[in-house]
Amino acid sequence: MTSGTTPRPAGPRRPSGVAAPTRSKRAAAEPAVRPGRKLPTQRVPAAPAEDPSPARFRLARLRLTRLQLPVRWQLVNVVLGVLLVAATVLAIVAVSRWQDQRQLEGVRQEALAAAKQAAVNFVSISDSTVDSDMQRIIDGATGDFKDQYVSNRATFKDQVVANKASSTGTVLRAAILSNDSDSAVVLVALDATVKNTGTPDGRLSHYRMQLSMARDAGTGKWLVAQLDFVG
Repeated sequence: MTSGTTPRPAGPRRPSGVAAPTRSKRAAAEPAVRPGRKLPTQRVPAAPAEDPSPARFRLARLRLTRLQLPVRWQLVNVVLGVLLVAATVLAIVAVSRWQDQRQLEGVRQEALAAAKQAAVNFVSISDSTVDSDMQRIIDGATGDFKDQYVSNRATFKDQVVANKASSTGTVLRAAILSNDSDSAVVLVALDATVKNTGTPDGRLSHYRMQLSMARDAGTGKWLVAQLDFVG
């Protein structure tokens, strides 16, 4: 041993035939971090900031919904109002039509009744009451028919008196052919028992008359404007 050299402590001896470990193997065997050594600080990535857009969108949609609700109710109220007005108008129209139809039906019945009575008056006459009978026919007539009857009144009276004629009529059926508020055409079928000097026991006669009726504007009374024997 050379003087002045510090002897190295003898470590455990390797068995013979075993190769010394290489540097790479030693590094792999060593721990990754030596005792007492600080680990490098790792930066944790920050969480991405929440996008406020959805929240703003929801808030805007909520505000819009709140604004739309009154508008929707206003629209509903407008629609209901329109429907109510339409229903009221339809009801008024329906009532008006019903009243018109009812009034027209009343007019029809008045014209029909007047025509039936006029037909009976025309065939109901007697030599004992000829003046009043003929006057009744004149009172229920108007226009040309009235003028013609009045102009022939004296002739009719003479024939009735000379033949001692009498006649009584009975309505069998009657129908309105056409009408409006001021006029009507009525067909009347009636029987009349006619007596005179030639047939003192009476003879049954059948008549069909078409009467054109006109409503007097002043009195509202239905009058005969024209009378024709038909069929």
